[in-house]
Amino acid sequence: MSHPQRLAAFLAVLAIGLPGCASTPAATREAQQRAAKNNLNEFEKETRSRAHYDLAVDHLARGRTPSALREFLSAVDYRPDDPWIHLGLGECYRRKSLYDQAEEHLLRAAELKPHFQTAQLNLSALYSHMKRYDESAEWAQKLVEDPTYPAPWRAFNNLGWAHLRAGRVEEARTALSSALEYEPSFWPAHLNLGILESEAGSKLDAIQHFEDVVDHKPGPFAEAEARYRMGELYVSLGNRGLALEQFTTVAEGPVGSSSWAKKSQDYMKILQ
Repeated sequence: MSHPQRLAAFLAVLAIGLPGCASTPAATREAQQRAAKNNLNEFEKETRSRAHYDLAVDHLARGRTPSALREFLSAVDYRPDDPWIHLGLGECYRRKSLYDQAEEHLLRAAELKPHFQTAQLNLSALYSHMKRYDESAEWAQKLVEDPTYPAPWRAFNNLGWAHLRAGRVEEARTALSSALEYEPSFWPAHLNLGILESEAGSKLDAIQHFEDVVDHKPGPFAEAEARYRMGELYVSLGNRGLALEQFTTVAEGPVGSSSWAKKSQDYMKILQ
């Protein structure tokens, strides 16, 4: 079909109206809407679904999660077996902390599209949020073993975090170190290794990793976390001056209303 023909078809789809009026009962209107959708051909369904999907992606990129969710739900109504739509729904529900719904859609995406790497990575991250660390490690391991995955450092980072929170410290250190072997500037792995070494009592190694996080300019919230954790370590090492420097930077920085800033302010009151 030529471009003008596709445009004409698209405009024709948009011109289709649903039957019913203001006085039509809700149940009847819903039945009429379902019937109208069932009468659409595959091209019309794809066109309408794509329009909703594109709007949803734009809303999601701009942080408008409720609007994105509405558009993804409209899109999936036309294309219930589209893995990318289920991926988007999973991300929307994750952002709203509706983890059971997020899991349902991400699993559906992975089922519809075998070796769907983005869905696998998101499932690994989701299960960590849900504190289901063995399942998180299982999905991350799939990507670690996939030679076609273009960002193995992300998979190793998720795997390392899952191992750490499951109490498998050496496995966690190995996985996180592997992430940095692939991508030395990947600050999430530095942050997680800093947490690992801090909990293991290797304070100077932990500080070095937190400094690496700051050096790679990860954004205000990640930097605030790294600096706060450095401040805590300096307190434990008896270096009041360096601790105050980190806490002050966090408290006076762009995340002044965050928990990291509030905790930094509390420390400053103690140390000053």
